[in-house]
Amino acid sequence: FLLDTQFKRPILAMQCHRLPEAHLSGYLQPTTRLYEETHTVKLTAELSLYPLQEDYIPVIQAFINAARADNDLVIVTNAMSTQVCGDYDQVFSMVQQALKTSYQQYGKQVLVCKFIPGELDIQ
Repeated sequence: FLLDTQFKRPILAMQCHRLPEAHLSGYLQPTTRLYEETHTVKLTAELSLYPLQEDYIPVIQAFINAARADNDLVIVTNAMSTQVCGDYDQVFSMVQQALKTSYQQYGKQVLVCKFIPGELDIQ
């Protein structure tokens, strides 16, 4: 199997098996299989939202509340940012949905994200 070193996700792997000499001497036959993981890929993200309006606190609080709607994620907030840890796909899905909802409700804003593969201790 192969693992994408940048995103720690399984990628398609080619494996060659040598056929018995009786069939075709030295002929390689490729077989394709997908690496099956026994665990989920984890991701840690640090998010900082900068609403482009004067009354910014309700916008940030609504974004954090939307993020907390996913009970499977670990979410920790402080004065500078919000850290999120959990399943790779769930973290990206939460960021996508929370930003879309926030943009539709409050208008323009800037979201700065840092993504770190793996599950960091954020508590």
